[in-house]
Amino acid sequence: MTVNIFNGSSQNGLATQTAQRLKEFGVKVNVVGNSPDSYAGAARINTSKKNIAKAFSLARALPEADVRIDLNRGAEINILLGEQFQGALAMDNLSDGDLGPYPQAPKNCQELD
Repeated sequence: MTVNIFNGSSQNGLATQTAQRLKEFGVKVNVVGNSPDSYAGAARINTSKKNIAKAFSLARALPEADVRIDLNRGAEINILLGEQFQGALAMDNLSDGDLGPYPQAPKNCQELD
């Protein structure tokens, strides 16, 4: 999966540190930068409907992250880090040491309009 990471906090280097940690999980990081907007929460993952499973897998490494689905979003996954973010988990802190496999929708699951 490929993500963009934005720092919406006053903590210098937070997006860069998080990008380095996520790369340990095999996540490809496209853009790292500061957000024009501040964010008081921990982390928000903004994703398209297409990448919802990837976003929830990614959330395993980002404690207290909220996943938001934007029906108008393209294929990218954006991570917004906020004031309450304490850092991404280390790989050895995950029970299986990995972000995958991506969750699958249950059989006969139907999309809501």
